[in-house]
Amino acid sequence: MFQTPSYRTARTIGTGQSNPGDVHRLRRALKRTGHGRFPGQGAPNVTPGLMEAIKRFQTDYGLEADAVVGKAVQGRAMRRSPLRGSAGMDVMMGSGGQDSFAASTRTASTRSGANPVTPEIAQRRSRVASPARPTGVVKPSGSDQRFLDRVEHDMRDRYVEDWRKSDKPQAAHNLERYLDGSGKPLVFSRDEARSFEPIRKAEERIRQHFETRTLVARSGKTDNNETLKSLKDGETAEIKDDWHGDYKGVDALQDAVGGTSEEKDFYRAFGRTKARGKARIRATRKGDTLYFDGIVTQEWDDTYDFHPPEPGSGEALALEEAGRAKPFRFGATWKQRMRGTARIRNGKITDPEIQWTDIDE
Repeated sequence: MFQTPSYRTARTIGTGQSNPGDVHRLRRALKRTGHGRFPGQGAPNVTPGLMEAIKRFQTDYGLEADAVVGKAVQGRAMRRSPLRGSAGMDVMMGSGGQDSFAASTRTASTRSGANPVTPEIAQRRSRVASPARPTGVVKPSGSDQRFLDRVEHDMRDRYVEDWRKSDKPQAAHNLERYLDGSGKPLVFSRDEARSFEPIRKAEERIRQHFETRTLVARSGKTDNNETLKSLKDGETAEIKDDWHGDYKGVDALQDAVGGTSEEKDFYRAFGRTKARGKARIRATRKGDTLYFDGIVTQEWDDTYDFHPPEPGSGEALALEEAGRAKPFRFGATWKQRMRGTARIRNGKITDPEIQWTDIDE
């Protein structure tokens, strides 16, 4: 999701007198998008430095570089690509003759949010990837080539290098791998996957599900529940179950906004990502005790890519269609053995005691 506070201005900024509050908010937003650097709060009026920052923003998005905020075509959103977690900015005409300046901060998943493809990007994408050639790589024209050069340079310089310098090595590596265009999967070992705290948490959620739901006949699979409850003394049965411990929702939001450097790195590198556990368990009843022996396959499997209306998707897809970037799969797979017992009391299965061990393959 995005949090997008809109700042209404009393008059256009850059011509005549400007409202000091409008100027301060504009200066902060330009600083967040990387188009300007200002000491402290800055002056309450439009300064030469602020005008240059406005021009840089306008130049980036094909607007007339006149240092005036408020002359964008009505409804046109000019947004610098946040790319999995950074900041962006909208400039548009508001209703009733007032100008609206909106600064947008990426606060959650790379798979959600409202960030429309700008008309400039849509127009260039339509030329780079012609409908008459829906598959394969289309060779861009000279002007489109310059546009793509600028987009790729922006991604490599402003994100890959900045993330390396700000202790986000995995985010930098993944974006660079995407831009290199090999499409080769990024496969992690079990221990490498567990080095990421969100994956450790996902693995724990999956184990908890099997222990507290599946093995005590409280899962969402009625057949499994009935099989365990109906076992007679000396009988053995096999059940199968699976559970998703995906990294999303509150966990992803907290990491994106207030997480540690390591957590922010993971969020920018992988976004919301999928983790799944598949269990195959043999249950044997002896008296009032159930004995369990099973194998659980832990799977972390996802794709590094961009989809509208995700931040940066317009630029990223333009690069893909020109053969200058390519999605790739990432993840890890490992197995664990689960053994333990549970008690049968008054027709209910309780008190599971389970031990987990890794299987080295």
